[in-house]
Amino acid sequence: MSMSTLRKALDEIYIILCEVDSYFTTIFNPGLIRTEIEEFMHGFELYPNEEICELYQWSNGTQSEETFFPSYSFNSLAENLDMYEMLREVDGYTNQFWKSGWFPICNCDDSYYFIDCGNSFTQLSNVYFYRTDIGIDATVAFPSLTSMMQGIAECHREGIYLVERLDIPDFPYSLVTCNEVDEARIFAKYSPESSC
Repeated sequence: MSMSTLRKALDEIYIILCEVDSYFTTIFNPGLIRTEIEEFMHGFELYPNEEICELYQWSNGTQSEETFFPSYSFNSLAENLDMYEMLREVDGYTNQFWKSGWFPICNCDDSYYFIDCGNSFTQLSNVYFYRTDIGIDATVAFPSLTSMMQGIAECHREGIYLVERLDIPDFPYSLVTCNEVDEARIFAKYSPESSC
């Protein structure tokens, strides 16, 4: 069985990060098996598509809100399900702005990339961008999770993303930063219809 395009992009991101700083070999959690992913998500009436399953089979997030692209955390499935519940309900009331099925995959403060997992099985789905502090409509960021990861991989490959080692005693940490203009140019290649 040949490796999927999504898996190739994820592996490329991992290899580049580890070549730059061996610290990144320690931050990715082991992946889950598909039945675990489906069972966890079905418990929240979420239906993961092929890409979501493949992402969490590759890695169940990173440790301590570590990131592999600027600012956005790739949390574990359990953490993202907790976040989904929190976003769906605010102070005991249903949040009218965060719709049922919107499963967050990456976040930075009040900004989220998410996939709509409210429908039954689909192979691919748009990746949307949404800022809860603004409360405007979600926008399509990428046509698929694969295209998003291809864009991130190219940013790493082209040196648009830079890894900065922070020398904090007893707290090893590497930060991924970027040139936002060049990042937007690369992302536009993978999402020409994006309004994000």
